[in-house]
Amino acid sequence: MYNLAKRPPGPIKNNSGHVTRERATFTNQYLESMVGTDQNDLVNSISSGHDSALAMRGDILNEAPWLTISDTYAEFVRSGRIIANSGRVVSFNNDDSSQSAFVVISSGVGEQVVDDIAAVVLATGFEATNSLSFLAEDVLQTLGYDPNCSPLPLVLDMHSTIHHDIPDLGFAGFYRGPFWGVIEMQARFLGKLWTGDERATQALHSYISPIPELRKCHYNAPQELAQFPMGDYTYLMDSFSKILGIEIKGEPRQGPVLPARYLSSNASDEAQKQSLEALFAISRVYADSSQNRKFVARAIFRSLQGDWSLQRSLISSIATYPSGTFRGNAKFFPRAPIEAEYDAEYLYFEEGDFETENGLKFRANRRYVHRYNEAKDSLSVWFVKADNKTVDYLFHELEILPAEGGSGWRARAHHLCIADTYDVKYEFRFRGVSIEEWTLAYSVKGPQKDYRIESVYRR
Repeated sequence: MYNLAKRPPGPIKNNSGHVTRERATFTNQYLESMVGTDQNDLVNSISSGHDSALAMRGDILNEAPWLTISDTYAEFVRSGRIIANSGRVVSFNNDDSSQSAFVVISSGVGEQVVDDIAAVVLATGFEATNSLSFLAEDVLQTLGYDPNCSPLPLVLDMHSTIHHDIPDLGFAGFYRGPFWGVIEMQARFLGKLWTGDERATQALHSYISPIPELRKCHYNAPQELAQFPMGDYTYLMDSFSKILGIEIKGEPRQGPVLPARYLSSNASDEAQKQSLEALFAISRVYADSSQNRKFVARAIFRSLQGDWSLQRSLISSIATYPSGTFRGNAKFFPRAPIEAEYDAEYLYFEEGDFETENGLKFRANRRYVHRYNEAKDSLSVWFVKADNKTVDYLFHELEILPAEGGSGWRARAHHLCIADTYDVKYEFRFRGVSIEEWTLAYSVKGPQKDYRIESVYRR
């Protein structure tokens, strides 16, 4: 997203703030291509047969997108462990006499009552207006203070750093955008300005703040105001670097925007060293991602969470292991890792019916633990003890293989159990960021074993 090579030739212009209908449609389509669906597939068991509350359809696709990122939330919704309701809370009733409480939610199709409430969490976030109360009233008035405009409470100049009428009051980090590089640039600008730098002074007096126009958008067309009105990281870093006379490291219009590329000319030797180390580490991550399949294991692990339908075939060459078919369900439950070496962990549980070729049918279940190690970017599968939850010993660790043609990502593993060998093959088919189908095949050979197991998991 913040790659300098993606910008057209000429001066880098601000792409944030006001989002036109055309731009909103384009961005929403881009985000949907990354997710892989319009999220209507995230339908839980209770609302099955109806549109998901998270579905992105209709006029909302022509509005400025608001994005939130979570590794786990979507699959909790799909499995029904979180039930999402679309709408606004219009009333809350807490009757102490009856010890019952309920919330009324209003949406475009009417009102819905949600009861059996254990707790209500007001996720209102941080509002900058409350942090300004210490300033004198005349100062707030000069700064254009508007307590009703939460995204843009002050009319500040120079990318929300200072107001030209109060040149000795500066703000670093007082803007709606999640970028540390910009905060550092704001602090650098104030340092230059307050030490009489001519270029910084000229930039302040020639700057025209976009905030008044963005406020009009906030009040008159809020669906066209960007989630982060000052969220164009590329533009902000480029603009500040020109004012401060900072030359970007590497090719000026190539590569990602990174704070380590924007080092002051008078930076210390230690800062220079740290910058080079950071750029080298990031470059290595990019190379490992494109050449050595880094983070594929992480993407696979993230996508396993939740519920799957499972069909398995067992093809045996000896009578002691009868061939047959298993049909059932599999679930990956996220839990806190048991050991500090691992960063994430699932308890895997499958249950269903196994029917042999000669008609014998019985209930079967199985449990494993799947673990992810971030330092190694590795995914491993472990046996569990008799309590069906405590990790026992390693089954196998996946070796990620290159994708071939139109197939998905593949992996293999090997396990030796006394005299028996287990050769394992995986294939994961992604749609956007999520897996929609994956297969698992075991080839088991030993003195008294010779069979193959093929499993197919689908959402």
